[in-house]
Amino acid sequence: MSARAWRLGAGSVALALALLVPETAAAVDGLRVRTPVQWSGEPCMTVVDRSVDPVVHLPYAIPFEDTDTTKDEVADGRTHQLLAFCRDLDPARVLPAWISEADVAAAEAKGLVDLGTVTGAAILELDPAWAGCFTRITPDAERRPITFAAAAEGVDWDTSAVEAGAWVVEGFTHDPAFSIWSSRPGVVAVVDEAAVEASGPAAAVLNGEEVVRSGESVAIEGCVRAMPGTELELAWAKLGEEAWQSTVQGEPVRGEGFAIELLLPPEMAGQAARVRVQAEDPQGRRTTAFMSRLVIVLAPPPGCDGEPCDDTTGSADSSGGGDQGTGPDGGVDGSGSESASTGSHATTSATEGGPPPSATDAGAGGCACASRGSDGSHSWWPLLALVVFLARDRRPRGSSLSSRRTP
Repeated sequence: MSARAWRLGAGSVALALALLVPETAAAVDGLRVRTPVQWSGEPCMTVVDRSVDPVVHLPYAIPFEDTDTTKDEVADGRTHQLLAFCRDLDPARVLPAWISEADVAAAEAKGLVDLGTVTGAAILELDPAWAGCFTRITPDAERRPITFAAAAEGVDWDTSAVEAGAWVVEGFTHDPAFSIWSSRPGVVAVVDEAAVEASGPAAAVLNGEEVVRSGESVAIEGCVRAMPGTELELAWAKLGEEAWQSTVQGEPVRGEGFAIELLLPPEMAGQAARVRVQAEDPQGRRTTAFMSRLVIVLAPPPGCDGEPCDDTTGSADSSGGGDQGTGPDGGVDGSGSESASTGSHATTSATEGGPPPSATDAGAGGCACASRGSDGSHSWWPLLALVVFLARDRRPRGSSLSSRRTP
């Protein structure tokens, strides 16, 4: 995607964010596009064997250069920083918008934020949810300029000081007051010896956003590194709710990858679900990997239950047979590989077909796939996902299971 096209898409995101949280930034600066860290081609599983070399190289890219810091911005604004987290990121959770208290103070000095609006949980180093569970790959004082030259160098992460285990990497665009996160796909398994029995499991889910019809299943795919005898559990939770429902348990790990079918119940028609995969080995060691975006379930309008529909044209074949369409692509990604956000990851599309048939044409076909509730009214969860998750960076599908995250 061209830089111009990216700016147009990201500009819309920035406008939405400014309307949602106008109190957190100056009006003009709040509308300016932030530049994400772009990830592309990362393997699903990166293994760092510290008995051989504790340093792993992390390449990244940028959509365009961004260095024109003005006197109204913080001195170290428009920079990039990489951080790692000791557990995977639930798509319903947001990462703090600030890294340190010093960052907040610097932004307040420029009139970009009111200290009274920034609580402890909004600052990563004060958030109890992440206490002892993150590390700066790039120190605050060494944030990187947003230039092609700096991006081409990538970043070397010395894992010597972190605990062995599954880590996820996040790119941070430091640009108060709307700083954004960009998630690196996959997982980094930091181990102290090559044998898989010596370390707990590591796993990642590769799926991006999935759009399915009610009654259709979707394959949840990913990678895993674990000792023999490790079992997988697949579970889902309705967006906006905390109760996880397990659909597959005791799935044995076979090799380095997995593909598990998920079939959501009929009551999820017109709704959106989060998905997670947990791996537990015979020693009781466990890791959790989340699907980066959502599964959105389309439901037909009233009177069309069970009737095939055409997602492309918005109407059913009046004969009731033949190919009814393959369904919408559904993914919208401002940067071409990642989306950017204030606070966390991103789901960026909702899909809706044509209007429901009227009483006069009910007998002539015309059933459209739509994101609707069982009562025929629109379900706004997928649209809410569009607004909230559009600002959140999500992982695209990985490209391989070669050498290369949990709550």
